[in-house]
Amino acid sequence: MHLFWITFVLGLLVCGPTQAGERTAQDREPITAIGIGHPPPDAVSATQARAMAERAAFVRAMREAAKKAGKPMPPAYNGTITTGATIHGFQVTRITSLPDGAVEVEVTVASSGIAP
Repeated sequence: MHLFWITFVLGLLVCGPTQAGERTAQDREPITAIGIGHPPPDAVSATQARAMAERAAFVRAMREAAKKAGKPMPPAYNGTITTGATIHGFQVTRITSLPDGAVEVEVTVASSGIAP
């Protein structure tokens, strides 16, 4: 029995910290990002325009969060694109309607929830 524990402790000393153990306090800090979406001029109704602006703001906020986490993002929108990150566990913390019809969305996500 003692041989097991000696081998176990020596194995921990030799292997060192795992990758998860090497995370810094900054990795555990939540990332907050804000996106602003503008309503399209050709929307069928005001409700559709607001929904489209809110979706655009949400997408921009998620891209900003991935950018802040240091994940690669496409340089510009030019048709169909793929983002360079998968985001898990985000929370929409604020949705604000602006006077010009635009919508501002704030999201918060733990940096460990953003993977390439």
